[in-house]
Amino acid sequence: MSELLLIDGDHNAQGRGEKGQAVVEFALAAGVLFMLMIGSIDIGRAIWNYDTLAEAVREGARFAAINGYNSSTPTGPPNSTNYTAGPPGQDSGVTSVVRNYAFGMAPASISVFASWPSGDNLIGSSVVITASYSFQPLTTLVVGRPFTLTAASARTILR
Repeated sequence: MSELLLIDGDHNAQGRGEKGQAVVEFALAAGVLFMLMIGSIDIGRAIWNYDTLAEAVREGARFAAINGYNSSTPTGPPNSTNYTAGPPGQDSGVTSVVRNYAFGMAPASISVFASWPSGDNLIGSSVVITASYSFQPLTTLVVGRPFTLTAASARTILR
């Protein structure tokens, strides 16, 4: 009789409980699998956003170096005879360039800071552009809470 139970497709040797057990095991395994997939996507997004921000900052520093002292609309502080308070931390031209090059990122979430280590924007002086962006992951269970991505680039003012 026990041989008939093993051959019969409607019943198995341990009873009906195994069908429900398979569903529960799948639900547990699928939850973990989906969290790992979403976490992988979040990590990929974070890397992509950092790379995009770094490229945007490089373009902002290039803009500041090219549109330096001799430009009709100079980027950075005026010469020392007209500007005694020191260089500004915000430069609307550089901020605009960085935000325009940051594809796929919310422009309002990007903070841009320009600094002139030598204190002026004369030819041969350096300019440093730093930008930060608050990254919002899709899920906080795998990647964690929102965190800040920061990139910086330095160039020498050419003209």
